[in-house]
Amino acid sequence: MDHYTILKKYGMNSVPEAYETSLAFFHEINNTIFDEDTPFIEEASTISQNSDDIEAMIKCKLVISADKDIGYAANYLLAKWYKSLSYSSPLFERIDRFVEENGQRVEIFTFKEGCGCSFVFLLNYK
Repeated sequence: MDHYTILKKYGMNSVPEAYETSLAFFHEINNTIFDEDTPFIEEASTISQNSDDIEAMIKCKLVISADKDIGYAANYLLAKWYKSLSYSSPLFERIDRFVEENGQRVEIFTFKEGCGCSFVFLLNYK
């Protein structure tokens, strides 16, 4: 997915306030994903902010508990996304899921007027 082309299509030349936007999502992901029902091991997972990389402003490596199914973990992540993390009225949002050798990769690119963010979620077992 070419994020720059998509931004230009919607009349944006860049992601305004990229650092502040990615920092806010960084904190929201930490506060949302790791609740009492999470299939992820918080201590083994990492979330990194890189507002300079338009392809993955937030990169999350989420380690799945051995007793949880990868499909359940991916659906849990997406349910949390739609319930608590996504913009209420995005101008554009695209979510792609890829099956990988050891797990799944979920890529999300979303923006509303004035801000946006791109995410890569890597869901794997240890």
